[in-house]
Amino acid sequence: MTSPTVSVVTPTFNRAAVLPRLWRSLCRQPVPFEWIVVDDASTDSTPSVVQSIGDPRIVVAGLDRNRGQNAARNAGVRLSRGAFIVFVDSDDEFEPGALQDAVQAIQNAPAAVGAVLMIAQPTFSTQPVEVLPDAAVLSEQDLLIDRRLTGDRAVIYRREVFQNQLLPEEYRACEHVFVLGISRWWNYLVVNKPLTLIHREGPHSCSASQIVLRSELIAQAWEEVIRNHARILRDNAPARVRLYMTVLYRYGVAAKWNSVWRIFREIRLCDAGCVTTLKAIAVLLAGLLGSLGAEYWRLTLGQWPLPCGGTKR
Repeated sequence: MTSPTVSVVTPTFNRAAVLPRLWRSLCRQPVPFEWIVVDDASTDSTPSVVQSIGDPRIVVAGLDRNRGQNAARNAGVRLSRGAFIVFVDSDDEFEPGALQDAVQAIQNAPAAVGAVLMIAQPTFSTQPVEVLPDAAVLSEQDLLIDRRLTGDRAVIYRREVFQNQLLPEEYRACEHVFVLGISRWWNYLVVNKPLTLIHREGPHSCSASQIVLRSELIAQAWEEVIRNHARILRDNAPARVRLYMTVLYRYGVAAKWNSVWRIFREIRLCDAGCVTTLKAIAVLLAGLLGSLGAEYWRLTLGQWPLPCGGTKR
């Protein structure tokens, strides 16, 4: 069988009803692809629905137990044969012809570019997608220190990227550890063209209730980011403080008070100034309110800013 140009990896759990929509959007892509569907121990008809399509471009893999989105994505990467890899959730779809645009963009990118950031267009929101300067090349400095990467993006990766780092399975849906982590070796290229349509149907890791439940895990994932990027953060106390504020808030929402005080001390070690201390106290109090229910309503209403660099992932 001819090797595909791009491997599309889809982790899925109990999404049998929406998978055919994604397949139809793939069939509108004029580029050789394989679709690797990793079933994360679904209890519905997911395996039979995918197998019934009967196309040789489809690879179905099943995990022995529910291990989370990141583990399913890693399993798909290990099975992939394409020169490029795209992750797409089972309830999303591709814009017509967009996969070819993504492949062309990364093929024409400089060798130091490991991934291309494209537009993931939400179907559930009328707000315009925040765009970055087209053709911008983003480094670790841009991502960690200058915070130029915001919001969700659709991404196509060179397969070589995964030789440096896979997705963190211990943090399940916290993909940002990987997205930021690979910037230690690779740059990102910005291409302001649409790649995917985002639906977010049914239970989802980005729902307000799931984010609240996962707050401790999100905090731990951001601590992993700080450890991973210790070299570039070592000489930039403001960036370290900003990341620790995110960790502090998430531990507060999770009501993990021993961790809250530990991170509060880390912030004081970074910057013992009065202004930073007062900000940390404010974030601590915001986390306390979040643990009492305010965080759920803040995310549900989508009106309040995330304190000190928080994440909706």
